[in-house]
Amino acid sequence: MKLIELTNPIYLDNNGIEWAINADNKIPVIKQYIDKIINVTQEAIRDFKSPIVYNFWLRLRDGKTISNFLDTLKKYYLQKYGFLIKYVQVKESDGDKFDHHHVLLFVDRRFAHPSSLSHFLTKQTGTDKLLFCQDIPKGNNKYEYMTLKNENEIKDAVHRVILPFLTEVKSRG
Repeated sequence: MKLIELTNPIYLDNNGIEWAINADNKIPVIKQYIDKIINVTQEAIRDFKSPIVYNFWLRLRDGKTISNFLDTLKKYYLQKYGFLIKYVQVKESDGDKFDHHHVLLFVDRRFAHPSSLSHFLTKQTGTDKLLFCQDIPKGNNKYEYMTLKNENEIKDAVHRVILPFLTEVKSRG
């Protein structure tokens, strides 16, 4: 599949909804990534009564994969809270050995308090664990997580939290 670059800061999705995106001629974004993020966001809104989205990054230990991490995260939320998570992740490579992953995690706030993710990530960090280091969301910064209650909050989250990480990754990759 050929990736399509977008340079217009306004994106019209398949449902005719306008989205402000962080794109221009110098830093284009990929249409397929935008569509995936919007679709996962809309699925979370449809499936969760009180959806919130976390934005964090992590670096895995040698020999560990993002699939290991996401499988462990999915099992944690399913066993502890009884629901499946929704997420989007992308690998950022700076061209050195310190590749890391940006993750957008959508959960239902009714069951998963923001501190639960901090607890999970902390337990995964350390010698012989999945993670080498991460940016742990503490739940006290609106850029770490955002509620998705109405159309304005959704568009604000997509514009300020969700899409910027892809623009950053695209510009470095």
